[in-house]
Amino acid sequence: MSQNVERMGRGNIVVSSTDFVFSYVHFGDTFDKIILDAPCSGSAMMRKNEAAEQDWKYSKVKANAKRQSELLELAYNMLKPGGIISYSTCSFSYEEDEAVVLAFKEKHKEIEIVPLPEHPSFYRTSALKEAVRLHPSHFEGEGQFICLLKKPGTIVKTKKTVVSNERYKLFCQDYGIQERSNELRRDKFYSLYQHFDVSHLNILRYGVKLFEMRDSGIFIPDHHLAAYLDVSYSVKITEEEAKAYIYGNTFPMDKEDGFYIVSYDNVNLGFVKVTQGIAKNHYPKSCIVMAKQRKIFGD
Repeated sequence: MSQNVERMGRGNIVVSSTDFVFSYVHFGDTFDKIILDAPCSGSAMMRKNEAAEQDWKYSKVKANAKRQSELLELAYNMLKPGGIISYSTCSFSYEEDEAVVLAFKEKHKEIEIVPLPEHPSFYRTSALKEAVRLHPSHFEGEGQFICLLKKPGTIVKTKKTVVSNERYKLFCQDYGIQERSNELRRDKFYSLYQHFDVSHLNILRYGVKLFEMRDSGIFIPDHHLAAYLDVSYSVKITEEEAKAYIYGNTFPMDKEDGFYIVSYDNVNLGFVKVTQGIAKNHYPKSCIVMAKQRKIFGD
């Protein structure tokens, strides 16, 4: 997920690997919407994954149903009044789908089960007509169950708070992110639309990763920043230079020494570091490997 957030240049996503059994108490009535894609027995994956079929047991269905109910309870505690939970599984088992929702509704009679829109490819059961099942016989895909649950009340928007770091003020101004919350975390500088308290979370990515500090005091701008920013912050390069870049090579650039974002065909590719007229590549190695495997320029 963290790699996908970087690749797609998303700017307002915090990626965390956290057991909310211990941390949910710090986030009561916090979130407008929660997507709970619950761990399940995976019966909807059997069509494309033989191992899923071999691994399936009814005891696993029952164990997952218990866990799903617990996770739904945690999510509900963290949801704002008026907020919505999207509960989903990739299981066809009633025990993990409708039964979990109906038991939760019985416990929390105040919640509203929000009907999903009609669509010819949606299948609905008589037990829970508001929810939908995506069966591969009707819907392109492997299979899924989806249900929306709304907490009573009215959503109150969280007031925007911003943390500014004066030390890197000029850097933020150069890239037009001075109105965002820009914070240093473990020698890595991140930018989020507004400040969010993550002191009780194990954070993998906090918005846009801007740069890393080196022992020499030099900061290295991150590929995520190049993917996030508009192409207007870049230096346009030719097709040959773009080819050299995505394949991990250097190329001449008539610029003063420093870091620059390079773009081709109106798309930011990433950073280069210019030293004495040579643009040294800062394209992530994983992207270089992928570019070579796919032969992006057809050679």
